[in-house]
Amino acid sequence: MQLLVLAILYYAVYVPSIVWNKQLDSVQILPVYMVGGVLAYVVSGIWNYAVYSKSAILSGLINSVIMFATVIAYAQHGAPIIVISGLMRFGVLTVSPVADLVMGTRPSVLSIIALSIAGLAVVIMVGKDPWTAMPEISAECIATYIALYFFRLLILKLAKRRGVESRGLSFIGAEQGVTVLSGILMVTAACIYSAHIRKGYGLFDDYRAWGAGAFAQFAGVFGSMILLLPGSHTRNVTINRIASIMAAVTAAAWVGQKIPVTHRVGVGFLILAFVVLSFDKKKIELK
Repeated sequence: MQLLVLAILYYAVYVPSIVWNKQLDSVQILPVYMVGGVLAYVVSGIWNYAVYSKSAILSGLINSVIMFATVIAYAQHGAPIIVISGLMRFGVLTVSPVADLVMGTRPSVLSIIALSIAGLAVVIMVGKDPWTAMPEISAECIATYIALYFFRLLILKLAKRRGVESRGLSFIGAEQGVTVLSGILMVTAACIYSAHIRKGYGLFDDYRAWGAGAFAQFAGVFGSMILLLPGSHTRNVTINRIASIMAAVTAAAWVGQKIPVTHRVGVGFLILAFVVLSFDKKKIELK
C-alpha cells in the first residue's frame, strides 16, 4: 500500500510541474522556479529531519544538475513532452540494472520482467526516430540526465548499504537541502552569465513559475522515497519511472499535445508493468 501511495503522490505533484514548465516554454523560468523550490522545501518541514553525510551531499549536488537538465529540456520551444520524458526514462531504466550489477545486487525475476515491459512501453511511445523533432539542447540535456542518474543510483545504493532506509527522511532532508541550495547558486551564476535568464525575474507575478518549482521539489521528495525503498534499483527505478512517464502523458494532454494511439498503447504496458511489480513479495516499506 505504501508503494502505491508514494507512486500516486509522485505522479500527482509531477503533472502540474511539467504543465506549467511547458506553458511558460522558456529557460527564463529558472530563477522563480528555484525560489519556488526553496519555499516548498521550507514549508514541507523536511529540513527538520536532515542529517548531512557525504552521500547525501553528493546525491543532492547531482540531483540539482539533473533538475536543471530536466527544466531546460522541457522548456525548449517545440520540444515534445512525451518524447523527451520517454527518452530520459528509458535511459534510466536501462542503467538501473547496470547499477545493480556494479553494486552486486541481484534483482528479482519479476522486477526484470516489469522493467522490460516498461522499456517496451517507452519504445512504443517515442517512435522510430524521436530525435528528428528534438531541439539539439534538449538532446544534450537528456544525455546529461541519464549519465548523472547512473551515478546517483550508485550513491543511493551505497547509502542503503549503510542502513539509510531506517532513517530515510534524514537522508532525503539533507539531499533535498543541498539540491535547492546548489540550485540557487547555479541560477545565480546563470543570471550573471545570461541576460536572457535574468529576464526570468519578471515572472515573479506568474504563479506557474512558482508552482512548477514548488511541485518539482515535492516530486523530488517522493521520488527519492521510492528510490530508497529496500530492494534492487531495477524494481524501484521501474516504479519511479512508470509514475513519471504517466505524469508526462497526462501533462501532454493537459497542454493540448496530441496523444496518438501508440502513446495510449504504451500507457497500457506501463499499467501492466506496475501490476507485475505488485506481485513482488519483497518487503518495500520506508521506515
